Amino acid sequence: LPRLPDITLPDNVTITGDFPRSADAVLLVTPVQTARDVSTRLQTALDPAVPVVTCCKGLEQATSLLPLDVLAETMPGRPTGVLSGPNFAIEVAKGLPAAATLACTDLALAQKLTALLNTSSFRLYASDDAAGVQLAGAAKNVIAIGAGITIGAGLGENARAALITRAVAEIGRLAEATGGRAST
Repeated sequence: LPRLPDITLPDNVTITGDFPRSADAVLLVTPVQTARDVSTRLQTALDPAVPVVTCCKGLEQATSLLPLDVLAETMPGRPTGVLSGPNFAIEVAKGLPAAATLACTDLALAQKLTALLNTSSFRLYASDDAAGVQLAGAAKNVIAIGAGITIGAGLGENARAALITRAVAEIGRLAEATGGRAST
């Protein structure tokens, strides 16, 4: 695997370019800019009852839509959710401890999907605040860039802590303004 060097996939995982017809759930792990195309093609191949969980973060550039809004357009009526967390793929693949949130507007579906996807080292928390989870997932990457700038500029840990603290408060306000919860 070019992006996960030294990682061996389990025997029960197969890499394929074919879309499944059925599954317990499908994880859509693409950049947000390709989610529309991939989900449109997936919609026609996949049984309509199979939930699709997007792992995309950010806004679609052409429309400024969040990932679940894109799926609502390309996969109408399908159960969907969003998985987001501050994780590095290589650490998850190595089995190092990690946590994330899986949100669906239907909390029961989120709980079912987290039970399906939890492992001994990867802990998912169920939420019904899909808007808040998507916004937090997108905004945390912007905060990380800003935090890196404070380090690169030699501004010190106080500046970095102030930036992160202020940003978390602003993300909460943004989440509330767009239908999410500040606590997410």
